[in-house]
Amino acid sequence: VKKVFKFMWPENDKHLQRLIYLSYVLMISNILVSSSIPYVNKLVINALNQPTEAGDPKSPQSYIWYLVTFFFGLKLFQGTNGLLKSAQSYVLIPINQYTQRYLSTHTFNHVHHLSLDFHIKKKSGELVKIIDRGVQSIGFLNNYIVFQLLPIFLEIGVSAIVVLFTMNYIYSIILSFTMLFYAWATIAITEWRTKFRKSMIEKENRMSSIVIDSLTNFETVKYFNGEKYELERLRQATISYQQDEFKTNVSLSFLNLAQNFILVIGQLTGSLLVVYQISRKQADIGDFVMFQTYFLNLATPLNFFGTFYRIIQQSAIDMDKLVGLLDQKPSVREDPASAPLIPGPGEIIFDNVTFGYQPGVPTL
Repeated sequence: VKKVFKFMWPENDKHLQRLIYLSYVLMISNILVSSSIPYVNKLVINALNQPTEAGDPKSPQSYIWYLVTFFFGLKLFQGTNGLLKSAQSYVLIPINQYTQRYLSTHTFNHVHHLSLDFHIKKKSGELVKIIDRGVQSIGFLNNYIVFQLLPIFLEIGVSAIVVLFTMNYIYSIILSFTMLFYAWATIAITEWRTKFRKSMIEKENRMSSIVIDSLTNFETVKYFNGEKYELERLRQATISYQQDEFKTNVSLSFLNLAQNFILVIGQLTGSLLVVYQISRKQADIGDFVMFQTYFLNLATPLNFFGTFYRIIQQSAIDMDKLVGLLDQKPSVREDPASAPLIPGPGEIIFDNVTFGYQPGVPTL
């Protein structure tokens, strides 16, 4: 975590630090706005549903216009395309650019300073994949953990509190339990799917490595008439990849089915309870609308929870590979205690000198 954090936090740039704090403020503001809209919607519905008398200053007609205007004013700030989310996306652009720029240049410089034996053993195609995916993954980790998953759970908590004080604790429990059970089931099934996806990605890397290495060494393949051999290697690698791709897609369909089942059962349970209380004059139409709105508001981002979790999981794997690359040390290093070379007359004598880039394969 410490190795990754230094790339995400601009230690020497106060302007970027202020932008990070601003993005947090915008995120929290968006959560508060989203959590208040269903309650305001309830007030509008109840005001419209109340009997009115002409000339009554306390009639809902005297303030319904303000409620409707306020409701749609909040809608301008809510959601992915709202003002708050758009402002947050704008603020995050220079932050993500800094992170990717710093990490890519640091990794590029590090790889150039590794010894030749590393480059001989490491396949070029695989190395390029590790660097590209690793650099992208740090931005994904930051965006999806802090600005996608965290707001979902914060909004669930805030919404449950509002429902607790405006409706009934039972609805708060139904709402919270459904959403948290949805998240737990998504994580559990996604963890089960991980072995399929991880194997698929490894085989995809192998396919890419075969193509890049074969085309890079085009002349060598031609010299040894290796076209059929290379083609068969790629064909077998593709078949193996598609087998894991099939398992990944089937398990994704199962995940989507389970998610939809949980949401439908939770929404049905709460809706039946609200309808029952309305029939007993213990609730009103606004309560029914508010519960439905809260449920839909929370269910919409949760539909992408599995995608967010999978991206975070994959980004963590990619980042782990990049960190492993950054942990590589040159096998040939200058001794810190070596004395400086003083120019002057002298001679160089090679006596029993041996050298090799790889163990067991002497070059000199």
